[in-house]
Amino acid sequence: MSINLACAVTDPIPAEIRPTPLDSHLGKRIRARRNAIGLPLEDLARAMAVPAETLSAMESGRERVGPQLLHRLTVVLDVPFGYFFDAMPRELDAGFPGTPFDDCGPVGDDMREALELVRAYLAISDEKKRQMVHQLARKLSENPLAE
Repeated sequence: MSINLACAVTDPIPAEIRPTPLDSHLGKRIRARRNAIGLPLEDLARAMAVPAETLSAMESGRERVGPQLLHRLTVVLDVPFGYFFDAMPRELDAGFPGTPFDDCGPVGDDMREALELVRAYLAISDEKKRQMVHQLARKLSENPLAE
């Protein structure tokens, strides 16, 4: 195994560990949840067994948020894993194979609203009423493919 010394001199942080826009988004979500529950940074850092400086760097997007830490955060902050990806800007999805920008579908508040609508629809036990809601949605959307 050889090391590219030119790269090591000009770029002290290898690309695979350099923070990304996704890390910045995750950091914002961590800070938002911590503030929402009134938890001081030092207390969260202690609960996570990481230095407060490290957690601060993660919240500000200067340091990567690894999957193990993200998992522990779900427990400590009492949120589902998906919480950290809610309201994620679509452009963060664009670089991943299988998720072209135009086909991302609803995200953030749009996704929550869509899920609420589906749950409400599925909760309608009367078949006729469910068909009426379906027809209404089709008409309101003016989507010819929805038939």
